[in-house]
Amino acid sequence: TVALSVTALYAAAVGVLYAQRIYPGVSALGMDLGGRTVGDASRLVSGRLDRYGGQRITVRAAGFQTTIAASDLGFRPRTAALVRASYQVGRASPLELGLLTEAVGGRTSPSLAPDWDVDPTAVDRAVAAIAARVDRSPVEPTIAIGPTATFQPGRDGQTLDRIGARVAIERYLAGLTSGPLDLPVAVGHPTVSDQQVRDLADLASAILAQPASVTDGGQTWAIPSDTVRAALSYTPSPPGLDLDPAKLSAALQPIAASLNRPPHDAALVVAGGKVQVVPERAGQRVDLAASAAALRAGLLAGQHTVGLVVTTTSPRIHAADLSAVAAQARQWLARGLVLTADGQPYPVTGPRLGDLLVVVPSDSGPPTLSLDRTKLAAVIADVNREYERPAIATRFNWNDGQVSFLGPSRAGWVVDQNAAIKAVLAGWQTGRVALPVVQSPDALDAAYLARLRQDLKGPIADRATTYVGSIPERAHNVALAASRLNGVVVAPGALFSFNQAVGPTTLAAGFRWGFAFTKDPAGDSRTVPSVAGGLCQVASTVFQPVFWSGYEIDERHYHMFWIRHYEDRGYIGLDATVSPDDGVDFKFTNDTDHALLIQAWTDPDELIHVQLVGTRPDWKVEVSPETITDVIPAPTAVLRTTSPLFASGRVIDLEDAQTGLTSQVTRQVIYPDGQVRTLNLKSIYQPANAAVLVGTG
Repeated sequence: TVALSVTALYAAAVGVLYAQRIYPGVSALGMDLGGRTVGDASRLVSGRLDRYGGQRITVRAAGFQTTIAASDLGFRPRTAALVRASYQVGRASPLELGLLTEAVGGRTSPSLAPDWDVDPTAVDRAVAAIAARVDRSPVEPTIAIGPTATFQPGRDGQTLDRIGARVAIERYLAGLTSGPLDLPVAVGHPTVSDQQVRDLADLASAILAQPASVTDGGQTWAIPSDTVRAALSYTPSPPGLDLDPAKLSAALQPIAASLNRPPHDAALVVAGGKVQVVPERAGQRVDLAASAAALRAGLLAGQHTVGLVVTTTSPRIHAADLSAVAAQARQWLARGLVLTADGQPYPVTGPRLGDLLVVVPSDSGPPTLSLDRTKLAAVIADVNREYERPAIATRFNWNDGQVSFLGPSRAGWVVDQNAAIKAVLAGWQTGRVALPVVQSPDALDAAYLARLRQDLKGPIADRATTYVGSIPERAHNVALAASRLNGVVVAPGALFSFNQAVGPTTLAAGFRWGFAFTKDPAGDSRTVPSVAGGLCQVASTVFQPVFWSGYEIDERHYHMFWIRHYEDRGYIGLDATVSPDDGVDFKFTNDTDHALLIQAWTDPDELIHVQLVGTRPDWKVEVSPETITDVIPAPTAVLRTTSPLFASGRVIDLEDAQTGLTSQVTRQVIYPDGQVRTLNLKSIYQPANAAVLVGTG
């Protein structure tokens, strides 16, 4: 009883002495807080916790290591709460204070558990950052196909255990632990074992190590190793090797082309007036898809040589099928075939008739004889050339509003090609067939002339160029070409061809030797003899009024050298050259609703005139100023040549020296509705030497 009173008295004394201080014997975080004021204790505890919060913690996860401050891991101290709890120890009741004094007397001090928070957001952020550095997917083993097959082993993957990592961090911080912090990691394995893929790599190496080949009938063809390598591939899921059938098929294509042959039917051959039967021959064809599949299967099975898959195709007609047909052919060949047109006979006999005979197979019976339609068409065309009575087309003249015929017009007669083929195929076995003939396009009549008068209202444009100084032969050619053009009507929407309108430009057609431009092997300009020389002047004289009138130019070619007397309205690049033998033409389209008449003539002053007569188009024509570039001075050398086509000693000045240049002109045709049609003319002229020719004939 005495001892208890002493304790009580001691406790009462402690309560008085520590009224503003923490009771003795109270500790936290391993620090004795007894006898300290709340402020002193707060500073002491705060320092301890702040130092821990700033401490760098080594975090490890499956080989990855980094250092992170405890505060970045989510450590959040609660200093005030801990100090308040320390101050409250022993103050709840006299009994609690008595127990505290007993503890102090017994040298046992109460210690408070640390008090702080762990920020879950900060923990999640730290876990995500670590996972980004730790996580990796498993790597499957694979095969790299190159000149050889290389095995590449797989690798385990790993994934940070995010839930376990959060728990580990929270426990670590709760104990104010120091030292490394190890986080749990889950291991992921590849789905395929290294050994499975290594075995496939060995097979791939074996496929690439030895050349592949295909065989047929004792023949062998090598498959390029590059082709096999390009076709070979590794498929990871499920693991396996494959060969691209399309690439193998492409490699087999040239081999198949050398082996493929079509079947040949037995055939009749007429030679030397005799009918012979040529035996049939079976065909064969390489099945590319099946052969590529066989090669693929063989290589994957370790076989480097496989046979091609070849199919045989049978002919439709066999020699035995032609015995009766051959007898008929001999009879008909002996009889012959006579074609008639208006009663005039055209015999087809011997080899020509034999060449027409063809054998027609039948699915329901023996083959029969017939005639080859293409060859028959050629025979009928030859007959028509002998029989044809061509129409005589007229030309027209316009004078002061009056349109008249320039010459007579007559209908013609021709063999009706299609009807004739049908008639011959139906009746050739009788030995005689009358070919149907039809009238060619009707002759022009007064009604057509009346319609033409409505369109030819007056001159639209005209042009005259001089050929003064031309040799007589050239002057003759200019006049003849003008007469061939005079009176030509270009119908609405029709295409005009200069070469077609002038017709043949041969000596037989009345033209004479003239001259044309060319270059010799050294690149020097040359003027050489040419039949119908001077034709280009006529073409240029037609082209210029067509150009200024705005008609659609479909084809135009410039000369090799520019010619001074072809200049028009100050423009150099408005010439046109033609060469019927080379297919070089001048063409334009009458893109109006009215007919257009071309009148052409020459006069005693050695001028050629071209006039366009019709209804003036309602469009507007604008032509840009001419641009001249790339000027090259004219050569100074005079080229002298000789020709036996002209009398001995005759000297002809062929050409003056000309400057080389490039001309560009743009023409715009503007329609009433605002639409614009543009023509860009670019002419590149070479420099030309002065040229003289001396006759030696």
